[in-house]
Amino acid sequence: MVYAHNVLPEHVAELLRYAEKYYDELTTELGFTRFDNFWTWDRRAKIYLLADKQDYVRFIKGGAWSGACADVLTKKIVTHVGMSNFFESILIHEVSHLVFREFVGFEKRLPLWLDEGIATFLEKQFRQERADFVRGVAASPFFMTLSDLEKAGALRTAIPAVFYAEAASIVEFLVSTYGQERFRQFCRELRQMPLHGDWTAALKRVYAFENLEALNQAWTNYLFRSRSD
Repeated sequence: MVYAHNVLPEHVAELLRYAEKYYDELTTELGFTRFDNFWTWDRRAKIYLLADKQDYVRFIKGGAWSGACADVLTKKIVTHVGMSNFFESILIHEVSHLVFREFVGFEKRLPLWLDEGIATFLEKQFRQERADFVRGVAASPFFMTLSDLEKAGALRTAIPAVFYAEAASIVEFLVSTYGQERFRQFCRELRQMPLHGDWTAALKRVYAFENLEALNQAWTNYLFRSRSD
């Protein structure tokens, strides 16, 4: 459902068309369509479409650096008309947040890099560009280990370009190395874990990583192998 303010009807129609398209693509790619009543009509998301950046900033009461935001608890996306790469990147990113959290649980305690990594990874158009960027960062002082990502995500202190690209790179590593089906199983394990459970237990069961350090080592090895190819 779209709520529009001072926006042309054709903008609303285009937004609805893309949002439905991305929902279908994402639930299929993540394997969520197998679950009955995963996202029924009466539980669907609300998208607030504002006329311009000023309206957007006023509506969300800040966040001038962003072009859109998603509230997973209320299943709400707020955005505005006139952004570059909106349909190619921003919209699919925000819809991904809602789809993933609808599936695994809104109040599960997951690291920010995992939420953002999945949403950024699903922006397919920019995967190669991001991969090249991370391979370059991996040999620089700006590189962040998985532990760094965990801390920076909690404190919101990371350089956004590095944080988002590296988070997506970890998800890409898991999918490309172990396959989509195992990643889907990982998501199902997250869905089934207790509300205050330890998400790394799901990581260990599905991927056999004893801890985050083991995942970090495997991921960085993958980056340096890719960099030398």
